[in-house]
Amino acid sequence: MPLFIKVLLASEGTVIELGGGIYSTPFLHWFCKYQNRKLITYENHPDYYAYERKFQSHDHRVKFVEDWDDIEI
Repeated sequence: MPLFIKVLLASEGTVIELGGGIYSTPFLHWFCKYQNRKLITYENHPDYYAYERKFQSHDHRVKFVEDWDDIEI
């Protein structure tokens, strides 16, 4: 998490999470909310996708990925 914090504090704009997790997704969700930043989480595992969708909001989009070459960065 220290690396996440350092990068987030040194950058600006939309944050893209390539594959979420039980720690990273909630952390990024709330930290981006604190910084008033948009967050896009891309996920290809159905179970993680179901978990991460609970965090979806106006500023946090969660998108299922079937082919990583098709994501928009």
